[in-house]
Amino acid sequence: MHKSEVSVGHKGFLDPVSKRPAVPNGLRSTFDDWVAERTEHPREMAEIALAHEMGSAVERAYRRSDMVEKHRQMKDDWAIFVCSPQQV
Repeated sequence: MHKSEVSVGHKGFLDPVSKRPAVPNGLRSTFDDWVAERTEHPREMAEIALAHEMGSAVERAYRRSDMVEKHRQMKDDWAIFVCSPQQV
């Protein structure tokens, strides 16, 4: 997104503090920090949402549920957070 904005003469998407371009990894990191610091959602849920592998191969083999309803609630909470006025 940043590159396409710059290519048409706009400033692009810059971090207001560092003035560096916003990148997908920054958003992923923000999500991870938000889950850890501002919610009661389990860390494992965040890791699964970020498509990180959790646990050993044996643990993953026994994890059969995708926890759809818990994911839905976490993602709804995230949407409320990112669509709210700037958080300080």
